Amino acid sequence: MRVFRAKLAIAMMGGASILAMATLSPLQSPLQAQERPESLLPPGFEQPTQPKPPQPKPAQPQPAQGGQGSGAPSSGGSTAPRPAPSDGQAMVVPGGGDAPDVELTLPVPNRPTPSQATPRPAEKLAEAKVKEEDLDAELAQLVPTTFDVPSAAARSLKSVGLITGVESGFSEIAFGPQKGEFVHSLMAGVDAPMVSRWATIMGRRLMVSQMQTPEGISGQQFIADRAWILLKMGESNLARALMQQVDAGKYTAPMYRIALPVYLAAGDPAGACPLVEGGVAAMKGPATGNGKGKTGGKDWRVMRPICASLSGEQGRADALFSSARSQRLATGVDLLLAEKVIGVSSKRRAVTINWDNVQGMNTWRHGLSLTTGLLPPERLYKDTGPQTRGWLAVNPAIPAAKRADAALIAGALGNLSNSAMVSLYAEAAADETMSEGVGARANALEIAYVGEGRAARLDGLRQLFPETGQTPTVAGYGQLVLASRAAASIAPDGGIDDAQKDWLIAAMVSSGLDRQAAMWLDDVDAGSLGWAIIAASAPGLTAVDEGDVESFIGSDESAEQQKSKLLVAGLAGLGRVSPEFLVEQSEDLGTPLVRKSAFGRVMTAAAQRGEPGTVALLVMLAMQGTDWAKVKPDEFFQAIRALKSVGLEAEARMMVAEAVTRA
Repeated sequence: MRVFRAKLAIAMMGGASILAMATLSPLQSPLQAQERPESLLPPGFEQPTQPKPPQPKPAQPQPAQGGQGSGAPSSGGSTAPRPAPSDGQAMVVPGGGDAPDVELTLPVPNRPTPSQATPRPAEKLAEAKVKEEDLDAELAQLVPTTFDVPSAAARSLKSVGLITGVESGFSEIAFGPQKGEFVHSLMAGVDAPMVSRWATIMGRRLMVSQMQTPEGISGQQFIADRAWILLKMGESNLARALMQQVDAGKYTAPMYRIALPVYLAAGDPAGACPLVEGGVAAMKGPATGNGKGKTGGKDWRVMRPICASLSGEQGRADALFSSARSQRLATGVDLLLAEKVIGVSSKRRAVTINWDNVQGMNTWRHGLSLTTGLLPPERLYKDTGPQTRGWLAVNPAIPAAKRADAALIAGALGNLSNSAMVSLYAEAAADETMSEGVGARANALEIAYVGEGRAARLDGLRQLFPETGQTPTVAGYGQLVLASRAAASIAPDGGIDDAQKDWLIAAMVSSGLDRQAAMWLDDVDAGSLGWAIIAASAPGLTAVDEGDVESFIGSDESAEQQKSKLLVAGLAGLGRVSPEFLVEQSEDLGTPLVRKSAFGRVMTAAAQRGEPGTVALLVMLAMQGTDWAKVKPDEFFQAIRALKSVGLEAEARMMVAEAVTRA
């Protein structure tokens, strides 16, 4: 086990992986899964009637394109033949142990200029290969702003973000001419976590992109809205980095309201200290509860003695803490944690924290506990919501062996990449205190990557895959992400067990290895789970055999055939089955796969105007929640069709494949 990291450095593509600081899940209150609202749209935006959505033309098989590097399927006689490898991309061979240095085949992002808001047609966009976004790996290069700067040097809020369109971000005018009120209302409606890993990955990229502030909204409000969504998605490090793009002197109430949860979720209470006095002044109302939502004035006032102690002003800290306690600005474990932080700084207090009667986790408890070297009980994170495990997964103050279980949830939710997860398990493998479950997964992962011979590596992968016929749990899907690059090192072989093929393909696509998965098309049975994942995810397809889709439907044992409903809706949105087939299956499956709705009208209108940012936000609204059974097939169809039309086909393909795997 101790040699795992050394072996992995040789086996993993690109050399040694560095654990990316993919973010902590950062709500200031316990999050429970919530029912989706009846309407996905904010009040006041359902009235305009948009033109009737154009129906997709019947998809026809496209002749195979020859030549390497086209990214299209090669010849083979099937409507979905095996694609050729791309330029410079070596074929994966048995025993090679390496996966190509690409996790997703993306079209060039649609980046209209301010004078041309309508994007070019998606079919004219050239494909580019980029890695699955893991933006936290670059955070170390971002310089935080923790003090005021002269007004002459103050940064503009007209366009703020962490990545530009050149760096795989969205266009500066991703929302087109939309007014700030509309964009703010959409963002306010986005809840988290989202059911789709790929919706989270897309949403993260949108929220951190450098975009122009829409007319009618302040730059501070626009940044606060984006940071709050990042926080709720589990991306606290990125939320903090985004807010640090604003000079402290320009902070407003909306920013102060979320600043403390952001810094606490990132495990950095000291980072909020330069904002304390401004926060106290701006938030004079009652606290929203020491962690029950966005921050109120009481929370900032309790931070006063903490920050005084952290800066070495112990006498002032003691006086401020006594005042906070007498005014009952905080109580119970929240007050004790504040006292313990002050005691750590002064080395004069010894405070014992008893978690027995504590219910729920929040950023106050999480951030202050880790500051004092405490690790709250796992039950508090479990009882609060799945995304709260992201709070644990990437915090370096916690030993890797203690974060490994949480990493599975974070990976499934979209907060951790395959490389980050493998690096974490490599580190955990060297810790003799790891649990039995973590040890078993680390051992299986080592065999899957560097086992002697193909049979051994397949056996290691088998230990990470779900049981035959089972739909993966959230943690089970995280294990597929963990195994994805090892799965890509297995060359296609018709002799492998059918269930093993399905999970190999599902694992590859979970990390966007779409070309590698598509190489298995000739080795899977038409209508199988593996076939369906390839039919949805393979780049360059124009049509799939509708008879094969019917075969999949006939063998679908998911609850109320939700897999089939989402597959048909998704393939229709991608233009890979005909409109007639979509209508026919609506009747056969007993569900409306196409219907008129306010959501559909707004989505279609945004797509027709060429607004990828608006489309992405609407998709995030449709994907919020934790249960794929609650994703409405007709909204899924509208979402996939709109994503494709604005140049986000790669994300659309991954979402359809994920739906088939997880529903």
